[in-house]
Amino acid sequence: MATPIARRTVLGAGLAAVLAGCGGKKTATSSGSGGVTTLTYWSSLRGSDGVVAKFNESHPNIHVRLTDTPAGASGTNAKIYNAFKAGNAPDLITLEQADVTQFALDGVLADITNRVSEDTLSKLSPQAVGWATFAGRTYALPTDVEPFVMFYNKTLLEKYGLDVPTTWDEYRSMGQTLQKKTGGKVKPALQD
Repeated sequence: MATPIARRTVLGAGLAAVLAGCGGKKTATSSGSGGVTTLTYWSSLRGSDGVVAKFNESHPNIHVRLTDTPAGASGTNAKIYNAFKAGNAPDLITLEQADVTQFALDGVLADITNRVSEDTLSKLSPQAVGWATFAGRTYALPTDVEPFVMFYNKTLLEKYGLDVPTTWDEYRSMGQTLQKKTGGKVKPALQD
C-alpha cells in the first residue's frame, strides 16, 4: 500500500532539502505496517552509490533507490523543476548550495525548520547551515561541505602591520586597508 508523503526530501551536493508540493504522484512507498519504505534519490554526486548502499544496509525499514543524474543547471536542476511541475519529483535529490534560495523562492523546497532538531544543527558547521537557510527558515541540510582555504602574503601583511583575518568582515576590511595603503596596487577580493 502506498503511503502518501506531503513533502519531498532532497539531498544536496552540499545540501539536503525538502521539495514542497509534489503535485499528485508520490514516489515514496511503504509495504504496510512493519514494511519497507522506498525513497527515490536523484544524484549527480560521485560516490552517492556507496552512501546509498551504506544507508540501505543500516536502515532495514527504508530503501533508497538511486538514479544518477547529470550535474548543473541544465542537468539535475532542470530535471527537478520538470519533475516537480509534472507532480512526479523524486523523494531525494542532490542540490548545490547556491541553488537553495531559488528553489525555495520557486516553491520547490519545503520549509523543514520544525523537522530539524537543535541538536542536529549544533553538530553542523554554522556557515553550512546558513547556506541551507533562507529568510530565517531552514530548507536544506549540509551533506557534503567543501573546505575554503585562504592564502596570504605574510611579508605584505607584516609590511603594513596587518593581522591575518579570521572572519569575512576582517578579510574585507584588510583588503580595503591594503588598497588604501598601497595606493590601489592591491585590490580587495571582497567588495561591497
